Amino acid sequence: MRHTMLLVFTAAMVMALVMVAIALPVFAGGDDEDKDNESGGSTRNGQIVFRRYFDPDQTKSALFVMNPDGSHIRQITHPPKGWYDNVPAWSPDGKMITFERFKSDTSTSRVMVVNPDTGHTRTVVPCTGRCVYAIDPEFSPDSRSIAYSRTVAPPNVQDPPEWKLYSAIFIVELDGKYSHQVSSAPKRHKGQLATETSDPVISPNGKMLSFIRTNYHKENGRSAVFVQPLGSPEDAHRITPWKLNSQDRAPRPAPSSPTCTSPSLYVADVLDDLVSACKIHKHVEPLTRTTGDWQQ
Repeated sequence: MRHTMLLVFTAAMVMALVMVAIALPVFAGGDDEDKDNESGGSTRNGQIVFRRYFDPDQTKSALFVMNPDGSHIRQITHPPKGWYDNVPAWSPDGKMITFERFKSDTSTSRVMVVNPDTGHTRTVVPCTGRCVYAIDPEFSPDSRSIAYSRTVAPPNVQDPPEWKLYSAIFIVELDGKYSHQVSSAPKRHKGQLATETSDPVISPNGKMLSFIRTNYHKENGRSAVFVQPLGSPEDAHRITPWKLNSQDRAPRPAPSSPTCTSPSLYVADVLDDLVSACKIHKHVEPLTRTTGDWQQ
């Protein structure tokens, strides 16, 4: 859930990154007098959706939209007391925005959608029962469903230790029905933190799923990008090495790659730099470099 500004400077990669440039988060910046902490979501018809914190402790926030030049800033969500909104993403048809709504004490979260024109907000995944967190929502290419990460507790256990929780990627229809698991949940180890599965993205053709896995057991909390065919969680495979520590909502497919034999390029945030990776992680190359205090 950590988002960093994504700037691609390599001209040779422009064609391969067309889909990435459209889909990746765009940060809302500017010399705001109050120096609010703002995080970007994505764009629609030139509009940018972003989160703005209202307090130094970052326990109060809402979603806003604005024009690329920073004009016409408008608040579109008004979370109730004790909740804050985060991680917005436009639907491909530009009609809705999905986001996560967290309790201020971070005890639970839910997946929401909002109509940016009317401000009408509703819950898609309430995260009740065994559900602990519902986070990282992302629309499907047809705008009819949402992929998200769901963290679940074991049955009949009150206040379970963290190592007993497990997470997987789920897809749910916009009306909240037919929420079903589409990725596997790696085995848990007693007394050790489980592998976290998060940040789902569905390919433009709707056939592939990419996501981030963070391995606390064997890889000291490092993260990597995985891809799999939708409907075949057993075929999930890693495309970036654990040592790169690929993080954030970054695995975005592009239509073609000059270095991959198959027409698939994925981009992952690696310690504040962009890295491209083929479906098989034998070819991984940096696209940007962090310089001084700047971050991509």
